[in-house]
Amino acid sequence: MVNFAILLDTLVLDLFIYFAVETARQGFIINVVNSLRYIIAYFMALNFSERCTQYIYNNFISGKAEAIITAKLSNFYNTLLGIDGAKELEGAATKIKEQLSFLNLDKFWQSIDRFTAESLSKNIANKIVYPAVKCVVSTILFFVILKLCKILATRLLFAFKGINRIPIVGGLNKIMGIAFGLFKATIITIILAGVVDFVILLSADNLVWLNTSIVKNTHIAKYFLEVSNMFNLDFSI
Repeated sequence: MVNFAILLDTLVLDLFIYFAVETARQGFIINVVNSLRYIIAYFMALNFSERCTQYIYNNFISGKAEAIITAKLSNFYNTLLGIDGAKELEGAATKIKEQLSFLNLDKFWQSIDRFTAESLSKNIANKIVYPAVKCVVSTILFFVILKLCKILATRLLFAFKGINRIPIVGGLNKIMGIAFGLFKATIITIILAGVVDFVILLSADNLVWLNTSIVKNTHIAKYFLEVSNMFNLDFSI
């Protein structure tokens, strides 16, 4: 019978050993440069995505999106009230507004106007279409910037290619690389542990191969699962 608790611990240990060996081979400097390009790409994409999204959305998407949504809503109103009914309702509202123009009912009419097809289409486009466009733009920007950073990083790393062969400096670079690898493995393990927590929650703790009982019997994995425990699962023994 498979001991899933031991298997979970083994996977965590393998992850740490892999990163320790790999970063020791590459060295601290190369790993830092490689990690920095992801961080720089992320923050640059985050910084420029809002401006790019606004430009693309306002110039190429908003008008078409609002027109399509307005047409769909108008058809819905016409189906619900009938074409004549919709026109009569709109005409009646206009006449009432004209007759009561002497009253200060601007806020009331503004609240009514929000339910027109044109107004609703604008709100729907801003709340749904715009965030979707922003997500796509941010993702594309991230990978474009990441590619540019990789080109620059490749040129920079070429200068440090033989650093591990330098006496003392090379040894220090490897030792610091191991430390960096262990740090990286810790972060990745915590993230993966969060995914495991979510799987346990989603399965209502009924999976044979992954549940709170198995986690409690682990010697290493349970500590990472407790750190990433966003869903307050009970891992205490």
